[in-house]
Amino acid sequence: MSLNTLLPLACERVLARQRKQGAGKETWSLSSINLDDCVVIERLIAEGRLVLLDGDTEVVSGVRCHLAADTHTFGSQWIAIETAAGPRVLAGDTAYWYLNIERMWPPGYIQGNPWRLPETYEAILSVVNGEMNHVVVGHDMEIFSRHRSFETGANPVAEVHRTRA
Repeated sequence: MSLNTLLPLACERVLARQRKQGAGKETWSLSSINLDDCVVIERLIAEGRLVLLDGDTEVVSGVRCHLAADTHTFGSQWIAIETAAGPRVLAGDTAYWYLNIERMWPPGYIQGNPWRLPETYEAILSVVNGEMNHVVVGHDMEIFSRHRSFETGANPVAEVHRTRA
């Protein structure tokens, strides 16, 4: 059975369990899930507009999604990008802050397994040859001082470019 078949079934199992306990944001398993997303995901899969990745996958030449299974969440990913200036990594939610990777210290609120995150941080550092300035993390405001950035109105924007080799 493909992931495109399994995800809607998994959503339905979670929702069925939650109907017994109440399906609000006050329940742990739904505290960071938008229930409407399950419906949207099912529709996109049925329309052939969403393909779920199974493990590490090169999605286009030079852009590879890496599965960080059972880390921040059960299906977290980080992305390695080959650029003319060398590899770069978008860490996503595997690392909230640069200190997570620099100190091998997982963030506090996760729904997966914090013991697996240092393995992910080592893999990220391996791709960028230990160059933290080649990593973009998920939530750290330092992104604006570590990478080229500008403001538009009151909003800071960090620039990350992929220049074709």
